[in-house]
Amino acid sequence: MKTKIMLITAVLWLFTASLCFSKTMKLTKVGEWGTGDYQRMEVRGNYAYCISPNAGLDILDVSNPVKPIRTGSIFSLDGYALDFSVSDNYAYLKYSTYVTNRGEWYCLLRVVDISNPRAPRLLGRHKYLNANFKVAGSGKFAYVANSGPEILAFDVSDPTTLRRVRRFKIPGKALDIAISGNYVYIAAGYGGLQVLDIMKPPQLNPEGSNTAISPERVIISGTYAYLASNEGIHTLDISSPRHPTLKGTHFMPLDEKIVDFTISGNYAYIIAAHCHSDCGGKKGNFDYLLKVIDLSGPYSPVMTALYLSPQKPTSIAVKDQYAYVTLSVNGYVIYDLSDPFFPVKVASCDETEYPQNVVVSGKNAYLIGGENKLLVMDISDPSTPKKVGKYTDMPSPCDLAISGHYAFIVNPEKNFYVLDISRPEAPVQVGMYTMAINPCRIAISGERAYVADSQKKAIEVVNIANPGRPFRATLWKGEYDDVAVSGNHVCAVESDEYFTDLWKGKCRLFRHIRGICLSGEYAFLPTYSIPGKIVVVKISDSYKPVIIKQIYTRPYRYPLDVAVSNNYAFVIFGYSAFQVRNVSDPKYPGPFVFSDTLVNARRVDASGNYAYLTGGESGKFYIYQVSEVSEPGDTVPGAPDTE
Repeated sequence: MKTKIMLITAVLWLFTASLCFSKTMKLTKVGEWGTGDYQRMEVRGNYAYCISPNAGLDILDVSNPVKPIRTGSIFSLDGYALDFSVSDNYAYLKYSTYVTNRGEWYCLLRVVDISNPRAPRLLGRHKYLNANFKVAGSGKFAYVANSGPEILAFDVSDPTTLRRVRRFKIPGKALDIAISGNYVYIAAGYGGLQVLDIMKPPQLNPEGSNTAISPERVIISGTYAYLASNEGIHTLDISSPRHPTLKGTHFMPLDEKIVDFTISGNYAYIIAAHCHSDCGGKKGNFDYLLKVIDLSGPYSPVMTALYLSPQKPTSIAVKDQYAYVTLSVNGYVIYDLSDPFFPVKVASCDETEYPQNVVVSGKNAYLIGGENKLLVMDISDPSTPKKVGKYTDMPSPCDLAISGHYAFIVNPEKNFYVLDISRPEAPVQVGMYTMAINPCRIAISGERAYVADSQKKAIEVVNIANPGRPFRATLWKGEYDDVAVSGNHVCAVESDEYFTDLWKGKCRLFRHIRGICLSGEYAFLPTYSIPGKIVVVKISDSYKPVIIKQIYTRPYRYPLDVAVSNNYAFVIFGYSAFQVRNVSDPKYPGPFVFSDTLVNARRVDASGNYAYLTGGESGKFYIYQVSEVSEPGDTVPGAPDTE
């Protein structure tokens, strides 16, 4: 009897243990590359804070300005980042969001905890502010210039809950705001410069004003206020805040407009837009200038340098001897200003090239797309992928494959390029071939490249035994629009609904097959039929392909791409979702692990336990790692872990 009781107890213990401890998959983002389009930057200490409408807030370590490193990001906003201000351990972020039940766009104020630059955190928010509001923080309070005739004061002592405590009306429109000591300075447009006393917050008391100018921006430095208007840069003495006194003006030419400016030491650094045709409308042609103004004598400021910028700048920040300029198209540029007469570019970031496809080989990832480029990324440290090389002379590349020291790239204009990538920092074109088809997909096996036609007419087989002289080996006619190669198997999607092993036969699948991923003797095919599925097909040398499993993907219905590595299937879906599934036994795949924090990635490749994603509207390149961990609380019964 005791033996039976002990046996039953042991079985119950094992069953309970299996309920509480079993292996699950953990998905971790370990690296990210790409900036989006920066609109504004502020530098505080060793960190630069940048915002982009699409990419949110990025934090860069600029302790070495020649080699800035991104340390943290916030990109899970429910809208578009527009502007921000940094004060102490918080960034006050302005962004717009669409409110469905109101059917309108609104601007919101959001607080971000930046005390740890490597892990910024979103905190509280306040909604329904005017579109062009500006914010400045001081201690436990944040003050908002709401682009109308009012200033709002918020209690931010608890940053998770913003509480408006005061509203104060001013003459004109509150367009910009700055804080110095116990005073708030407001650029109020036709209301001039307004000064408010905040000695006893949240009270706001009028202290002084100067209405001789109509400023749109204000910066405080020492005992001077620097105001930007349509006329130029104005210097005001504010040693007595009650009586701001105009001391000098640097007038801008009539065909120039100030985009942004900042003050550092005795110099003003101005980004100016110079219009040279059709400025009356909004279609004028502009040149963008970096102008340096000597303010050592505030009575007569003098321009000391003029530097043409190659891209459209959006904002400028200065720290020590470096100027940080954000560009609306390609990231940022850093200038050494040790000699203000000759600004020297020391670093730049052009990570907004919007790659559309990625292939991983060894320690490098190869990305194509964007501005007709092949980008080579060093991913030996997945947490900090680095761009090491690029090749630009290719119109609209649409797919690539890597074999040995060569990259094979095709585009819809019937071009087949061969690049030598033995030196990743300097890819070189060594061969080119004009195809008979309009290529869209390419796969490599041995000395053959298999290219599918974007118009579903054929698969062209290219002999690449001599990469410098590729030529057509044969042409297989049929309505093929994707191709993949594994060992002796050349597999294709035919007529949008058949999976074909060109040597063995074909099997009919569901319509709307998006692509093919081959892994060993299995093919994984994402479909966008309703409901969306991933179809698993077994391929063999002895019989035609056979469907063995249909993996349903609800609630993320539309799989866009699949990659398989180390028994894991990495799946990208529409609606910004990424999922991982253990497919060591494709007949009985494990549960999905998923993350919905991506920004519209569309292509995925995998190597080892890492997945590499790109192709979305954010212009980003993501790296994820999947691992197995033992976690308590798993309610799926099974045998205890004996490993």
